[in-house]
Amino acid sequence: MKSNPTASVLVVDDDQRYVQTLRHALDKRGINVTGCTDRYRAMEFAADRRFQMIVCDYFMPMIDSKSLLKKIQKLRPDCRLVLTSSYPIGTKQTNEGAIDFIDKSELAGFIPRRVSLRRPAEKVTG
Repeated sequence: MKSNPTASVLVVDDDQRYVQTLRHALDKRGINVTGCTDRYRAMEFAADRRFQMIVCDYFMPMIDSKSLLKKIQKLRPDCRLVLTSSYPIGTKQTNEGAIDFIDKSELAGFIPRRVSLRRPAEKVTG
């Protein structure tokens, strides 16, 4: 039986199949996944909606992922920010203090442990 999603995560990734797979896995756990492939749409979503977590692929065409998350952090300081990659990257390269780094293979397990299912996503008003 599928539960109604009560938590919301934004995933910025150029691999649509990965986003669909993650969406399917997390929907079963009551977590709504919104996916997008470009930085402008990611900024629009971050400005318009409240997400418990925003996940961004580290290696994306035409996107500096760390800079994008730093901009989003200014808009949403209460949101958990995560860089991810399927390529081996040292945490030294990605350590940004408030920005976590999680390997893509661990993301489907990490997200449910780190988002609150009691705080639903909502539109930002004002």
